[in-house]
Formats: sequence, C-alpha cells, structure tokens
Amino acid sequence: MIASRVVVHWRQRTMLSITLWPDLESVYDMGSVPRHVSGSRLPGRLGVATSSGVFTFTGDWRRVMFGSPAKARSPLRPLKTQ
Repeated sequence: MIASRVVVHWRQRTMLSITLWPDLESVYDMGSVPRHVSGSRLPGRLGVATSSGVFTFTGDWRRVMFGSPAKARSPLRPLKTQ
C-alpha cells in the first residue's frame, strides 16, 4: 500500500476511504495491511452503508483530458530528467 486516507463530509453524510496501491495486483494484499483492515471495519461499527470501486491508471492527464499524444507513463514511476 502506498497511502490511505479517510475523508468525512459531515453535511453530505458521506465518508470516502481512499487507498492507493502501486499496481492492480497489489489490491489482493488489502487483508494484510492493518490500516486498511481497520478502516474497512469502521463503517459497519458506525452503521454506515457502503459501496466501493476499483480504479486503475488510464493514462497521462493531458491525454485523458485533452487527447494529447502524451505517453501513458505511470505516475508511480520516477520522471526521467533530460
């Protein structure tokens, strides 16, 4: 796991749990990360209904938003300096 964060919007009665993983295969390690496990149990204790989704890298932001010919280099890889 790279990072994990819970964001609560009290007025909208919404709780977002966001976890970043280095690659798609890593999501199978969720059960071995104590912070992720404890975060996933919190909604049940609070009586909160949940839904979830998995999103993968779809390309450079310039290509996704504007159709630019930018290469689909993962942001998890270091930038190469010229």
